[in-house]
Amino acid sequence: MKGVFPNKVLARPVSAFIGVSLLLVVSFDYALPDTVDTLNLQLQWAYPIGIADMKLVDFNNDGINEILVGFKSDSSRVGILDAVSQTMVWQSPAFHGSIYTVAAGDRNNDGYIDIVCGGQRSDSAVGCIEVFDGPTFDSVYSASGFDKVVLSAGISNQFSDSVPQIFLGTHYDSTFTQPLRLFMEEYGKLYILDAQNLTIEVVNTYGTISEVLLRDINNDTYEELFVGMDYAITWEDYHGPDGTWIKCWINSSNSFDSCTYYLYNEFWPMESFVPAIINGLVWFDALEVGRFNNYTYSSIIGSSHVRCHYMTQDRAKLACWNASSTQLQWSKEWFDEGGHYATDLTVCNLYSYDTNTICVAYYNGLIEFISGSDASLLAVSPRQHTISRMKLGNVDNDNFVEICMMSGDSLYIYETSAITTGIAETEDFIFPENFFLFPNYPNPFNPETNIRFTIPIASEVILKIYNVLGEEVRGFQRHFDAGTHTFTWDGKSSFGEDVSSGVYLYQLSAGNYHETRKMVLIK
Repeated sequence: MKGVFPNKVLARPVSAFIGVSLLLVVSFDYALPDTVDTLNLQLQWAYPIGIADMKLVDFNNDGINEILVGFKSDSSRVGILDAVSQTMVWQSPAFHGSIYTVAAGDRNNDGYIDIVCGGQRSDSAVGCIEVFDGPTFDSVYSASGFDKVVLSAGISNQFSDSVPQIFLGTHYDSTFTQPLRLFMEEYGKLYILDAQNLTIEVVNTYGTISEVLLRDINNDTYEELFVGMDYAITWEDYHGPDGTWIKCWINSSNSFDSCTYYLYNEFWPMESFVPAIINGLVWFDALEVGRFNNYTYSSIIGSSHVRCHYMTQDRAKLACWNASSTQLQWSKEWFDEGGHYATDLTVCNLYSYDTNTICVAYYNGLIEFISGSDASLLAVSPRQHTISRMKLGNVDNDNFVEICMMSGDSLYIYETSAITTGIAETEDFIFPENFFLFPNYPNPFNPETNIRFTIPIASEVILKIYNVLGEEVRGFQRHFDAGTHTFTWDGKSSFGEDVSSGVYLYQLSAGNYHETRKMVLIK
């Protein structure tokens, strides 16, 4: 869910849950166990501008993410924020409409990251996009005529053997907030564009597309397309399901084979006109794909909340599926009081825990870190302000991971020392063609340094650090998907002891690829 969409966040009348969930549900406990950590967030930078959407993108491949934003002003624009210099380093001409989504990727296979923004023209009801070519973003290409608002977008040059593609999800454009929804058609479409010449193919999904996500989950070098969508019944199909869905398309053979994952599949209790009159809204909120506990398969995490008119309470849900078997691994369901529904999900490494962690941001300002394997609560952060979007990544070159939040009319960047070590999965928009081990940065260093590597196919990766005597001081081995990954070495041995100043060698092995580089620790 994009938090700036009018019908999704700003209008929240008293409501309630109705229907029967088809998922197994575990209770959501608001009482914090004694073992749960409270993370103190330190404000690093605040940028006073209303933002519709954001992505963290390493535009110049230096290991530091810039912040790509679509922001709201007198004339909507797209911009790139540099948290190191705390300035906006580029902004587009006026969009002449409303921006709801931004995406980045190499749309023309020239090695540079390009930008796509989507939304709605101010002079019509149709959706539209604009494309800015990197690295200077001077050239602008436009496409319009989409039947609904463009609410979500993604770019992939590894979805199939054909040219790169742009994926757009549209949402009905309606300010309708009353419970009576007779004869309304509330669905969007999935548009697939040839990213080079912007020709359009339409896939009808009969749902409003809130999220578009591209991930390779089966290690075949092709990315799968995940969409999160709402589906609302109308007068004509009142007896059908009203809920939210996660749908996955696999396109390795250049033809669409679909496999559906259910997040919500609510059926109304009576097949009559009553559901159409008191029908509530069920919204898809956030979507993420990650790997936990060294599983060989990926997991799909989704969140949703439901609002029904004339009742008393809303409900919210968070669920996780095995991406290989599509089996439900766990789910949580709770009463949504005061905006306690998830607005974004991401996967990170939390200190003192060996497995990847799910970071869940809620609209009411709460951030939770939960185990990806069983949803147990590991840590929380104090409520700062409302959160409509959240991303994690290194944006200011201090070797710490920052939490970037959209809230109201400002962007906030916080930092916590809890997310520092281990493997940080980063969103890499250019699909790598070769194995490569980057020079570590900073170098010389004290006390930490980042070691980045790129693998073109899913591989078992071994990284070892040696002293000049050839003795191994630190090492790890793990399976990684194709892409660019970062290991932060904290200057400690495998036994947790600080190592001495000097020259060290780090060696990467993946398949038949072996590479060794030198680094210097100075204390």
